[in-house]
Amino acid sequence: METEKWKKIIQDDPRYRGFVLTESPVKFCDLFANRDIPCVQLHSVQVFENSGKQYIIGFCGAFSWEDNVLEPLDGDSYSEDTPVYGYSWFTDEKGRRCLDILVGDEW
Repeated sequence: METEKWKKIIQDDPRYRGFVLTESPVKFCDLFANRDIPCVQLHSVQVFENSGKQYIIGFCGAFSWEDNVLEPLDGDSYSEDTPVYGYSWFTDEKGRRCLDILVGDEW
C-alpha cells in the first residue's frame, strides 16, 4: 500500500483530516485492548481513481469490541488482528463513545 498517497488524500478530505495516525500499523487488539467500544467503524485507505482524481475507499463495515471480543454489527467478518493506520473517536446518536479506524485491505 502506498502510504504517502492515502495520507495525502485523507489530509485533503474534511471527513478524515482529524484522525490520529499511527507511526506504523498496530493490531487493533493491541491498540484497544481492555476497552469496551460499542461501535467500531472501519474505513479502508485503499486508493482508487475516478475521473482522474484519487480517493480512498472509505467506510467498509462495523463491529463492536467488548471484553476483548469482536462482534460484527453488519454480518460481515473481521479480524481483531487488523492493522490500524489511524483512528478517531466520535459520539454516536445514543451518546456512546465510538471509534472510526483506518485500515488497509487486511480486515
